[in-house]
Amino acid sequence: MFNLGSERHFKQISLESIDSLQNVGCFAFTEVGFGNNAIMMETTATWDSLTKEWEINSPTPISSKYWITNGAKHAHFAVVFAQTFVNNKHEGVHAFLVKIRNEHLQQLEHVTIQDMGHKMQNNGVDNALLRFNKIRVPWGNLLNKFADIDPETSTFKCDIPNQRKRLLAVADRLLSGRMCIANMMLGCMKLCLTVVLK
Repeated sequence: MFNLGSERHFKQISLESIDSLQNVGCFAFTEVGFGNNAIMMETTATWDSLTKEWEINSPTPISSKYWITNGAKHAHFAVVFAQTFVNNKHEGVHAFLVKIRNEHLQQLEHVTIQDMGHKMQNNGVDNALLRFNKIRVPWGNLLNKFADIDPETSTFKCDIPNQRKRLLAVADRLLSGRMCIANMMLGCMKLCLTVVLK
């Protein structure tokens, strides 16, 4: 949210509530059927010019978001990546802020959340499968660093003309996150080796 959104998103979720874990988020990018081919993901975000809302939908089982960290038990919000359609025009993949649980961690209507179950490694991380059944979010929940919409005219604006480059721009945070995870695992292995050798 920090690198993809703007001030309007911090009015919904304050930095203080994130620091205190009052609001926990997850990064809903990878799909069951499109792990290495994310540009073909099936989750959709369709603009409704009458209600000034986005409709987020998982149209098939393989469009379920898969192995989403923090999703199974703790996340209140998800940053959902979806194929974006405005006025029947496909605008590529963009990111949306979607509330999936209330303040009591109760799952919201139109959201399916499943725990991925027991894992041999890092079992304390609550990975999830997420699906969205035409859940509605306000117009401003489009994370607007690279693209935005005028709710009054339904005009979509993006300075990146190529859809593949749009995906690479909005997915950039995934790369740095994976590098952090890899570095943490190397640190854990070094600690284990130190303990074993001693």
